[in-house]
Amino acid sequence: MPKRTLTEFLDTHRAGAHLVAGVPPRSHGDENLRTQARKLVRAVEFGKPSGDYAVGVVRETGRPQLYCAFQDQADAQGFAAFVGARPSSDAGPWASQHVFTLDHRTLTALDRTIEGRRRPAGQAPAGL
Repeated sequence: MPKRTLTEFLDTHRAGAHLVAGVPPRSHGDENLRTQARKLVRAVEFGKPSGDYAVGVVRETGRPQLYCAFQDQADAQGFAAFVGARPSSDAGPWASQHVFTLDHRTLTALDRTIEGRRRPAGQAPAGL
């Protein structure tokens, strides 16, 4: 299904949408948020979501977070499992909310998983 901007997604799916929020370490602030957002888009698309989705940077929470919003609950649950997100006790306006730490280790693991599965069977990673 189509990727949307976060604003467009919320205008269309505000009620009943599902959130998986990536929280960067405090020390990173806004550093590399666009790069991290692009990596999360790749990770979402890797899961082939069946409903609309959006990825965007949100700064309303006191520190920046990367929101991955999903129309379909199964898409959100699948992505939450993929990134190792845990359920949040306070979903706020969302139908469900999961949170994960968006650190270097998580981003590296996502990259390796996505790149590893794209490689044709039997082909060794570059440099090996």
